Amino acid sequence: VAAINTSNSHSVKTTGFPVTTPALTVGPVEEGEARVAKVEAAFRPLFIVGYDPVSIAWLKANAELLIKRNAVGYVAKVDNKKEMQLLSNLLNDAVFLIPMDVSELAKQLQIKHYPFYMDSHGVLR
Repeated sequence: VAAINTSNSHSVKTTGFPVTTPALTVGPVEEGEARVAKVEAAFRPLFIVGYDPVSIAWLKANAELLIKRNAVGYVAKVDNKKEMQLLSNLLNDAVFLIPMDVSELAKQLQIKHYPFYMDSHGVLR
């Protein structure tokens, strides 16, 4: 599993835009996905979203959990800093968001879809 930033800084990390993750598509995480993921390897809860209607609805529904668990968010698809800021605003700017191609992480987790959340207890779709 990719290294996870464990600092207590809550902000939006800026990078070159647009960011895409060819290995992932928006949609429900299927029962068999992430079955082999060693969730114990998650030093800190993490989640993957994109800037799309499905991810935005998912963030709204799960914001309290993500903030409470101090999760780190990987943004797999986002076009610009403004979209990143809008995603961060949905989480009251209380969760660290990292825009990046997470294809390697997706491959390691054997997952093809997002949004999802993962911690030491498993995967929340």
